[in-house]
Formats: sequence, structure tokens, C-alpha cells
Amino acid sequence: MSPDIRAASADKGILRYLSVPALPAGTTLQYTDEVEPMRSILRRYWMATYLLILNDSAADIAVDPDYSAIRRLFAPAGAIVKRDDEMFVSFNIVNLSVEDVAADVIRLEIGNQRPDSKGARIIGGR
Repeated sequence: MSPDIRAASADKGILRYLSVPALPAGTTLQYTDEVEPMRSILRRYWMATYLLILNDSAADIAVDPDYSAIRRLFAPAGAIVKRDDEMFVSFNIVNLSVEDVAADVIRLEIGNQRPDSKGARIIGGR
């Protein structure tokens, strides 16, 4: 990879995908800063600033950035919820329903998106 492309890529940020495993009713799943996908984001950018929740399940869930219920994002059944410009290094996923959630029906996009890159044109794009 050429230095120009590497520098442009670093300016754009990083995005990682996560499929949540099966989540029984009323349980919490914790992702620390030492597990993927957080480790690869934090190694280069020190924090994540972008979170998208795609909830294809029949259960309501919540995501607590940095384990903080004050910053909780609610994702009702069948919803897509997005938050950017909020810094976090770890998070909880909480099943708020009385129904179990099957594996791979809740997906997350987690990343670090630089503020100046949100509206910027991609180099080589059309």
C-alpha cells in the first residue's frame, strides 16, 4: 500500500462488524477493550466514536457504551439505531425482553470516524 493511500485511510477512520451470539432473556453480554472488535479499533485510534445497532430479533435490546446506563441506546425489535460522535472503549449488550435472542440476528457496526471525513469524498470514488 502506498504511503498516500495509507495516510488517506488513516484520516477516514475504521469500521468493524460484530454479530452477537445467542442472548438469553434478561442477560447482559459484555465487550471489554481487550476483545475484538474493540482491540483493533483502540490499537490505532484509542477510542470508538461510531455505533450502529441492527436489531432483526423480536426482542428489545439496549447497548450501554462504557457500561453506562446513562448513555444507554435502546434498540426496539426490528429497529436500526445509530449514534456517532460519542467516545467509548467498551460496551454492554442487554436483552430487555422475556424472549431469548438467537445468534446472528443482532449485528453491530463499531468504528472510529473522523469528524472531517463524514462528508468527505473518497479518493478515487466516482
